Amino acid sequence: IGDCKIELIQPADYAERVPGQIDHIAVEVTEIEPLVCRLIEKGVRFDTDQISDAPGLLGGVRNIFFSGPDGERIEFFEYLNR
Repeated sequence: IGDCKIELIQPADYAERVPGQIDHIAVEVTEIEPLVCRLIEKGVRFDTDQISDAPGLLGGVRNIFFSGPDGERIEFFEYLNR
């Protein structure tokens, strides 16, 4: 699939963990704003109204979350300094 990375997240509170549960799938994108606008036009609903800026995360990222067709949580993220 080319240059692919898998990020594994461990919940801080294991008491709330559900066996086999994956918190979310993250997909690196470029030009996140026009992508989000196109998906909103197609009826995709995002968890928030705005793309979040996280300058201290992974050297700086912008991200937004939404639910996929089967309820899976998906994150689009774009590096700020690339």
